[in-house]
Amino acid sequence: MTTKLERILIATVVVLVILVPLIIVYIIEIGDGRKCLTAPCMKIAVNILDNLDQSVDPCDDFYMFACGNYLKNNFIPDDKTEISSFTVIEDSLAHKMRILLEEPIDEKTDIKPFKFVKAQYQTCLNSSQDNTDTLKYILRQLGGWPVLEGENWSDRNFDWRKLVHNLREAGLHSEIFLVISAETMMNNSHQRILEVDEPTVICKDYVKNGWDDKITKALYELMVDMVVILGTDRDKAEAEMRKVMNFHVDLAQIALSPEEKRASSSLMNMMTVSDLELVFPIVKWQSYLNNQLLGTTMVNRSTTVNVLHPKHLKKLNALIIHNEKRTIANYIMWVVVFTEIQYTNQQLRDRLNEFRKIAEGNTQNIPTWKNCVDDVTYGLPLVAGSLYVRRFFKKEAKDNMLDLVDLILNQFKKELRSVQWMEDESRRRALLKADSITSFIGYPDEILDDKKMIDYYAELGDPPENYLLLDLRMRNFTLKAHYRFLSETVDKKDWRKQHSPIDVNAFYEASSNSIHFPAGILQENFFNHEGPNYINFGRIGFLIGHEITHGFDDEGRLFDENGNMVDWWGEKTKEAFMENALCIIEQYNNNTVEEVNIKLNGENSQGENIADNGGIKQAYLAYVDWLSENGPDKSLPGLSSYSDQQMFWIASASAWCSKTRPERLKTMLISDEHVPMYYRINIPLSNSEYFAEDFKCSPETKMNPMIKCKVW
Repeated sequence: MTTKLERILIATVVVLVILVPLIIVYIIEIGDGRKCLTAPCMKIAVNILDNLDQSVDPCDDFYMFACGNYLKNNFIPDDKTEISSFTVIEDSLAHKMRILLEEPIDEKTDIKPFKFVKAQYQTCLNSSQDNTDTLKYILRQLGGWPVLEGENWSDRNFDWRKLVHNLREAGLHSEIFLVISAETMMNNSHQRILEVDEPTVICKDYVKNGWDDKITKALYELMVDMVVILGTDRDKAEAEMRKVMNFHVDLAQIALSPEEKRASSSLMNMMTVSDLELVFPIVKWQSYLNNQLLGTTMVNRSTTVNVLHPKHLKKLNALIIHNEKRTIANYIMWVVVFTEIQYTNQQLRDRLNEFRKIAEGNTQNIPTWKNCVDDVTYGLPLVAGSLYVRRFFKKEAKDNMLDLVDLILNQFKKELRSVQWMEDESRRRALLKADSITSFIGYPDEILDDKKMIDYYAELGDPPENYLLLDLRMRNFTLKAHYRFLSETVDKKDWRKQHSPIDVNAFYEASSNSIHFPAGILQENFFNHEGPNYINFGRIGFLIGHEITHGFDDEGRLFDENGNMVDWWGEKTKEAFMENALCIIEQYNNNTVEEVNIKLNGENSQGENIADNGGIKQAYLAYVDWLSENGPDKSLPGLSSYSDQQMFWIASASAWCSKTRPERLKTMLISDEHVPMYYRINIPLSNSEYFAEDFKCSPETKMNPMIKCKVW
C-alpha cells in the first residue's frame, strides 16, 4: 500500500512528465505568431502527439502512423467492448447527465418533465428494488409463462395475437413477430403511413447458424438458467427451452440479410388491410392494427399500409402455423423477460452479464449509475437533451457549425458541376437536391421553451415509485406519441421528431433531405472553434461531407430534393454511378480483417463507404479553399514540421483512433453497415490523389495505389 504522500508525489511526477515537454516547446515556439498556445490548442496537440507513431511511414499505413501509439498505450476497460473518440464523448456526456440528474429536484425552477426524469433516475439507482415479483404478476395476468406454470397452463384459450395486444397495452415489449410503425411515405414525403416490418431477432447473426454456433449454445444455456432461477425444474426447463431455441433458430434463418434490408427500391409494397390478410392470413389485420395503435387512430379494411418485406411475412405465417402454441407462448414470454431483465433480481442480471461476456467480450458489468443515465436519455431523449443544452452547450457552436456546413456543401456542389459522368438533366436535378438540403444543428429551439415541454409531456403524469411500472408508463407515452403523428400533417422541421440532442452521431434523413448534427457530437474531439481550422475541417468537416454525400449514395440517390422516392437519374448517369459504386464494393471486399479472419462486406457497407470517400474529399477541398482565402492556419506545438494540408489528414485520422474487442469486431463485420475504423481511414485516403500529393507518396505504395475508386 502506498501512503497518501507517495500517491501525491507519483501524481506530481506524471503531471510534470506531460507538462515539461510542452513548456519547453512553448518557450521555443512562443516567438512564432502562427503558433496556437492556448489551453484548447495545447490539449489538441497532446492528443494528436499521444496517438501518433512517427516510426511508421505514412505512405505505408496512415492509420498506424496516426493511431499507432493510441493502440499501444490504451486498453479497453473491462466494462466496454471498444474505445474511441466516440466513447470518450459518450462517457463525458454520461458524467454531465449524471451531475444534472443527481441534483435535488427544485420545486420552483424544475419543470414537470425534469422532475419526472430525475425521479426516474433516482428510482433506477435504487438497485435493491427487485421488480421480479411485479413482472411475474404481470405475466400471470397476461396468461402466464407456460414453462413456469407447468400443467396449469393450457393452450385452449391461447392466442398469440391477443397476447401481443395485451403486452402492447401494458407497455411491455410486444414487437415479437411484427413491427408496426408510423413512417413518412417513401413516394410522398408529405404524408405518413403505417409500415409493417420484421422484428429484431435476438443474436440473429449467430443464431441463424444453428446449434453449432457457440453463441447459440450460450443463449440456450441462458434461457434454461433464467427459467430455473424463476422457479422451474431444470430437466423441464431444458426440454421446453430446447423447443424454444429451435423456433428461435428458424426465426433467425427466415430473417432478411443486411443487403436485403438496405435495398430501398424493393421496400415499397402498398397493400390495403384486406389485401394484407391474403399475404398473412393468420392475422385479422384490421383488429390487430387497431390494437397496436392503442386508440390513437383507427384503420379500416381499405386503409393502405406499406409492407416492407412481403416474402418474410409468408415465411413467418408458415413458421407460426407449424409450431405448437406452447412453444410460441414460451418464446414470446422469454423474449419479454429477456428484454425486461434489468428490472429483475440480481441473480438474473448477473446471469445475463455472464452471457454478454461470451457474446461481447467485456468482463465487468456496466456501473449502475451509467445504466440509469442511459435509461433516461434513451427513454425521454428530448427531456434529457433539454437539461443538457441548458447547462452545457454553447450557442456560438451552432453558428460556427452553420458556416462550416455552408462551405462544405458549396464544395459538394462544385463536385456535382465538374463530374464528367453525369448527364446535364441529372446534374441539374442533383444540384437542385443539394440546394434543398436542410441543416439541423445542436438542438431544436423548442426544447428550451418550458410551456412547450410541459404541454407535450403532460400525459406522463407523476412518476410511480415502482421502477418497472414507471418505465412501462414512459414507454406507453412514447408509443402513443409516435402513433399520433399518423393523423397529423407532416412537418419536416417538427421539433418532436428531431434526433436526441445528446446523440454522439450525425445523420442524413432521406425523407426530409436533411442533415443532423446533435449537440452530442459537437464536442472538442470533433469540433473546436478555438483551434486551427484543419481540426474542424478534418474532423467535424469530414462528418459533414459524409452526411451530405449520403444524399447521393446508393440509397440516398433514390430520393429527390423533396424526399420522395423518384427515379430522377438518366440511364447513362445511373450506369456510370453503378460502375463507380461497384469499384468501391470490390475494393472493400478485397480486405480481410486478420484479427477475426473475416472479409469486409463491400455490398452491405457501400453506402457508408461512398460517404466516407466523398466526405473526406469535400472537407479537404473546402479547407484548401479556406487556406487560399485566409492564408496559413495556426500551427500546434510539437507539430510544426507538418504542413497545414498534412495536418488536415493527421487531425482527421487521429479522431478515428479506436480499439475493439474481437467479439465486438466480429459482430460489426457480420451485421454493421460501417467497416472498422482502420479501413474508414486507410481506404478513402488511399483513393485520394490529394493525400498522396501532400505526403509525397510514391506510386504503388500502399497509400497510393495505381487503381483508385471514387463515386464523388
